Amino acid sequence: MIQFSSFILILLIGFSSFNATADSSDLRAKNLRRLSLLLTSQPANQQDKEQLKNLPDDEIAKFFSEKAKTYMEHKNFHKAFQSRMEALFLMKPSGLEQQYYRHENNAFNNLIRDVLQKNLSWDELLLSQEYNGSAFANNSDNRNDLLFLQFVFYKELAPHMKSYVEKRRKSPFFSSSSIDEPFYVAAQTPKQKQSLAGLITTQRFFDRFQTTKINKNRARAAALFRIFLCDPMKPVVLSNDQEDRDFLNRSLELKQSHTPNINLKAEARHGSDKQCQSCHYKLDPAADVFAGSSFILNNFAKEGALVYKARSGESVNVPVLGFQELALAITQQKEYSACQVGHFWNWVIGEDVPLNNKTIDELVTKFDELERKPKDFISYLVSRDEFSKPQLLKED
Repeated sequence: MIQFSSFILILLIGFSSFNATADSSDLRAKNLRRLSLLLTSQPANQQDKEQLKNLPDDEIAKFFSEKAKTYMEHKNFHKAFQSRMEALFLMKPSGLEQQYYRHENNAFNNLIRDVLQKNLSWDELLLSQEYNGSAFANNSDNRNDLLFLQFVFYKELAPHMKSYVEKRRKSPFFSSSSIDEPFYVAAQTPKQKQSLAGLITTQRFFDRFQTTKINKNRARAAALFRIFLCDPMKPVVLSNDQEDRDFLNRSLELKQSHTPNINLKAEARHGSDKQCQSCHYKLDPAADVFAGSSFILNNFAKEGALVYKARSGESVNVPVLGFQELALAITQQKEYSACQVGHFWNWVIGEDVPLNNKTIDELVTKFDELERKPKDFISYLVSRDEFSKPQLLKED
């Protein structure tokens, strides 16, 4: 009886070991598929699957890191990640938004492509002052990059404007493919450099986050806080009433200095509500930088400020002149780095995998060490245990 029991125990242990190995292999394959879909929009090929299947555990992390580098050279890489950026900006995918964006040669899309393909610093999404755009148009909407940037680059874009107008004159009932005037511009003068800041000074960004007389560019400012500082702008009552009032007064004073005809009493009544005030003390100074820009980007830099309360409790108030100074101030914040590594974590590792403060600090340190280059950081993420070890992963 004892011998029989021992035999059964050995069988159970062997069966359990077999199941664990099979589960591990299955999860490895699922993770490889997820990585391939993430970076190429295609499932992994059979050769990669077989190679992964036969690897010992201590070589898995290196395999995923190297495979990520290979996948990021795929022709679909920038398009695969572009869809995630569009989701982050709450934009519909290219081809479904407006007729203009069915033509993907626009400054917003092209800047994302350049940062990803050339492995530039992630900060360039905010700081870049070079644009590859196009004067594409259709019957219902004449807004495009060429018209949007014409005041900032009036000399450089003059020949393109002439060509664009001539094409429109010859084709009054043009189709989506009959008018296309591609161009490249880069800031040269101090005035141009003050006026430009990556994705946020493109027609597509302005078109997505439009303003009104009531909104006063706050939707655009709120997008900056949400996307780049991970501040969802949900009203939160601050604990210190005096500090609340100080923030409000500074915001109102700043706004009055930029907009002399502001109704201070009306603004103060609205801002004195704590639920409103907890957002407006941040939104209003940043929104001031967008003043004067609409379908055409203002070539005169506007004063404003980056104002918010850091997670550490420290009050941040950085006066700025123009979009470039605002963008630079954002990229220098600790909250910016933590926010961006959080985006990458959600994209690569998964939102269902917990991210604690200790891990965030590790990721930020590595992000900075890698000069904030997206390809290098993605390769690092997939080499971490959270991605490379199947037992820590959940199924898709």
